[in-house]
Amino acid sequence: MPIKPPTTTPMHITRIEHSGEHRIALAFSYNQGWIEWVKTIKGAKWSASRRCWHVPDIEEPATYQTKPMTRVSKPDCITREGDHVLNRYKQHLILRSYSPHTERNCLHAFSIFLKHIAPKCPHELEKEDILQFMQEIIRDRQPSESYQNLIINAIKFWYEQVEKQPRTVYELPLPEKLPKLLRDYVALYKPVEIMLEGQVIGNPYTSRNAQQVIKQAAMRAVIKRPVTMHMLRHSYATHLLESGTDIRYIQEAKDRQPASPLDTLEL
Repeated sequence: MPIKPPTTTPMHITRIEHSGEHRIALAFSYNQGWIEWVKTIKGAKWSASRRCWHVPDIEEPATYQTKPMTRVSKPDCITREGDHVLNRYKQHLILRSYSPHTERNCLHAFSIFLKHIAPKCPHELEKEDILQFMQEIIRDRQPSESYQNLIINAIKFWYEQVEKQPRTVYELPLPEKLPKLLRDYVALYKPVEIMLEGQVIGNPYTSRNAQQVIKQAAMRAVIKRPVTMHMLRHSYATHLLESGTDIRYIQEAKDRQPASPLDTLEL
């Protein structure tokens, strides 16, 4: 007796290119009924990388769809056009000689973006669409600030480095922990004019005071080698690079500071 597919759980259908073959991706929330039904289709395979089932592209996609559908879910796979975009993206990363770690992080972050916007392509989106995507990521995944930066910079790399569009600034909500830290700090120290005041009210920290803070922290951590503000600056730049931040933006932040060996970094 033929297995009947579910009629209550929606399935999203889209054409893709997988391992050099034209396929049709069938994406749906976990449902044992759908899984058993898809397995009856000749040539059906599960893609661990795309996290969706796919079948031969030999029929009209509508033949794989069952009605009535209550809604159409977002696909959990990259479309054929998305594959082309991702390949171009990877080529530009390689041309810029990024480390394998940075390349892997950027590709992962950008693929999340492509899966979310499918079946649309990046050139079809407006700034508001990208902000909406980031808001949903923040709401659903509650990522760290560094992960937010990774995703937004991966998107910016496509538009600004690959497509050569003007630089765009995306204003995102701050992580929930940060406002609480700021509120606690303000309540405790009651700054008047400058958020991080020095010993004199209204005046900023002097470089000497900042160095003393670093020295005391190093002593508490039992770090015997000399630790300087300059080392922290380089460490911060290294962390940004490893999290996938475009080196151009790191340089722009660096350019607002006194000269250092970071100035010799090449784009």
